[in-house]
Amino acid sequence: MTNTPLAAPTPVTADPELVALLADVFGEHKPSPERTSGELDPDLWTLLENLGLTRLTGSESRGGSGGSWRDAAALQNAAAAHGIQLPLAEHDLLAHWLLEVTDLPAPDGVLTIAQVSAANTARGVPWASRADGIVVVRDTGDGRYELGVGSPADVAIDNSRNLAGEPRDAITLPRGIPQPVEVPPTVVASLRRRAALIRAVQICGALDAAVAATVRHTTDRVQFGRSLSQFQAVQHRLADAAAEAALARAATWAALDEAVSTDFASPGLDVSIAVARSCAGHAASVVVRAAHQLHGAIGTTREHSLHQL
Repeated sequence: MTNTPLAAPTPVTADPELVALLADVFGEHKPSPERTSGELDPDLWTLLENLGLTRLTGSESRGGSGGSWRDAAALQNAAAAHGIQLPLAEHDLLAHWLLEVTDLPAPDGVLTIAQVSAANTARGVPWASRADGIVVVRDTGDGRYELGVGSPADVAIDNSRNLAGEPRDAITLPRGIPQPVEVPPTVVASLRRRAALIRAVQICGALDAAVAATVRHTTDRVQFGRSLSQFQAVQHRLADAAAEAALARAATWAALDEAVSTDFASPGLDVSIAVARSCAGHAASVVVRAAHQLHGAIGTTREHSLHQL
């Protein structure tokens, strides 16, 4: 029985050479199922950094590779499909983008982003305990937002994890944001759209890989003299899972196309992203149930790779 997921379908407008490179890199560095979740792989991060993939969308004047959001979507999709846990989205698409658009200098190292309340606290901050810097957006409570960059020494971190084992920490800024700069609400709104959309892209990558793994398992597994995939009940579950994953992908790529073509400023983009997230969320329930059932629940064990999806 093989544990290697197939590469998930990627946006047709992504650079095909990039798609092939991602398949090679992530296929070679796919973590073993037994590896502890939520640990940043420094070797893989350094490799991606050398390939220009940790700053794929940044402008060359800011040390980026000048890539497109469609290429970035292909990167995030492929990473999720291979069970890769790294703060690629937070580092490039959110933190560095926000610093670039506000013309603030970026510190070295791995960055993440946090949106804190007027009380200088935030929960569920991705990879805060593993990052070298935290780009902080503070809601002042009166319709204004402040932006600054904090180091781990500037914040108190209460470690926590999400269901995938990734760091989702609570933070407190005892002294507030160092040298805060006011940021327009329109920029914060764009930040939220980008964050919401890229999560949908990641979900689609995991869904497609889970469906592919389930098709492969039911084809290989023989019961009563024939493969599981030849049983009609199994075929129905596979069809339901594949259809839901395809619907989520179609809604997400439609929102991505709208976002890219309007620089995340389309009047209807909020609705398009909400549709993508809704479809992805519903599909996740269907695909997870089908994948676990048709794998005979083996995906709940650490020796199988399904749990990474």
